[in-house]
Amino acid sequence: MSKNYFKAWREHRGLTQVQAAELAGMSQPVLTRIESGARKFDASHLTKLAIAYRCSEWELIGRHPGEDRSNVLDTWARIPDKNRELARRALEAFTENKS
Repeated sequence: MSKNYFKAWREHRGLTQVQAAELAGMSQPVLTRIESGARKFDASHLTKLAIAYRCSEWELIGRHPGEDRSNVLDTWARIPDKNRELARRALEAFTENKS
């Protein structure tokens, strides 16, 4: 089975397996088996865990959370909820066509 970073991302977000499983809508034993490689994961598992861990699906299978933190999704995840609207507007300012 290919390498994944499910456990690393869960720990990076400070979640127990029970908390992560609840956020992802799966049982803790299923998450344990997915993290250990004893159970194959599918696209549904990948999407649910990415949402729970506030990262992208590709990061779960392709990037350890301790690697380069220049990823915009990591930056977004560190923005407090009270500042998200301001941050969203700031990012959108860079996408507008000012012609």
